[in-house]
Amino acid sequence: MPVNSAILGLFLCGIWLFYFYGANLTASWFGFFTFDSSELPIVTVYALYVPIFIMFMVKSKGLNFFNRILMPCLSLAGCVFMIIAAWFAHGMAVVAFLIVFFVVMVFSALISHRSETVNK
Repeated sequence: MPVNSAILGLFLCGIWLFYFYGANLTASWFGFFTFDSSELPIVTVYALYVPIFIMFMVKSKGLNFFNRILMPCLSLAGCVFMIIAAWFAHGMAVVAFLIVFFVVMVFSALISHRSETVNK
């Protein structure tokens, strides 16, 4: 494992531990952003599924209606249901997390696109 990767991983684990301790094990340190941090990976995965299913419907032109449109739409409905359920369970903090998550994803997509155009 590269040393830089190990250091970054250790740093990110420290940040996660700090958030988990401050949000769940003590009086709330984070105010609006306080909720059960075990929900973060679940909400993140379901939020990531949404663009995957949309791109699947756009790019898979050779499939029939059932596999191209109907099944991904049902999957999208399930993802939206899980995100709404997390919102009801934990309030606006989940929505704020998803907004921050969206901004990070857009920023990383722009960096990725820029590096692809520079390398061509």
